[in-house]
Amino acid sequence: MDDQSNIPPTDRSQTNGQATTRQVELAERSGDALPLVSVIVPCHNSARWVATAVQSALDQTHRPVEVIVVDDGSTDDSVAVLKSFGDAIRWETGPNRGACAARNRGMALARGAYLQFLDADDLLFPTKLAAQLAAMGDDENVAGLCEYGVFVGDAADAVPRPGPQSPAGDPIDWLIDKYCRGKMTQTACWLVSAQLAQRAGAWNESLRVNQDGEYFSRVLCAAARVAHVPEMLVAYRRANSASISRSLSRERLESQLASYRLCEQQLLSRTDRRAARVGMARQYFGLACLAAGSCPDLAAAAIENIRTLGVGAAEACFTWKQRLMARTVGLPTTARLIAKRRDSSGALAP
Repeated sequence: MDDQSNIPPTDRSQTNGQATTRQVELAERSGDALPLVSVIVPCHNSARWVATAVQSALDQTHRPVEVIVVDDGSTDDSVAVLKSFGDAIRWETGPNRGACAARNRGMALARGAYLQFLDADDLLFPTKLAAQLAAMGDDENVAGLCEYGVFVGDAADAVPRPGPQSPAGDPIDWLIDKYCRGKMTQTACWLVSAQLAQRAGAWNESLRVNQDGEYFSRVLCAAARVAHVPEMLVAYRRANSASISRSLSRERLESQLASYRLCEQQLLSRTDRRAARVGMARQYFGLACLAAGSCPDLAAAAIENIRTLGVGAAEACFTWKQRLMARTVGLPTTARLIAKRRDSSGALAP
């Protein structure tokens, strides 16, 4: 084992960016054997948590599993933690290029028929992969989804999020429902085949926020069905309060706006239903409420996107109170008032 990787040089030469043709060919030759699942973990300065995440992947009841950790230029003891697992995992480290680049590298190294993305501070419950594979059947065009819980200290104390997140079935209906309700889906809740990932393409390395939302919108636009397991199979570590102010930085708000425009393009390439336009308008409205205080020009740009979609002010709002306000004073003022209330209370949600 060297200081940069424990992966043999012959296995490091895959192209970054998406599931490889070799990987898909291996999946097609797997026959009736249980499919190999590649768990891909991007890691950056996560020495405190990455061992728990890795162990949760190794403890899966489904076999076979390979765990691939791509260290993204950590300056803490993350690499030492990875080395402690010996040959139980595959890992490599390199310069800091961001989580999406690390995920893309992990996809290039993966040999599995299915891909599971797991952030280094979250974890999987033991039956996660087995339950989802059973629900997905043999159709590699299906995207697997489960529920998740939120925790701060001990994952055993994870509190389930209200579910179900969105109805199973048609992936476009799922996206529209998510956008209209403004609900979050945690990255690790998904399980996708290598073939589906290959069609969706690489993670967008230019995005700073909503990376998973943009990526999985492409996955779902390429999928035939969503298979939903109504169980809490993922534990998501809640960010600390410092992340709230960081989320309102101009760079991150610009990236979020860019991600929504990409999501809009993807969704409207599949359907021009009114509900799809309303769903995207609500994403833009949520961003306008975040940006109105510190970046009013970005809030204005988001509201202009709503107008371009042909969605009325009231339709773009999530709650009846917001709709009443928007009908009375318009969307720009509504967004400013919500931003002002957020700034005074410290609450992030509009």
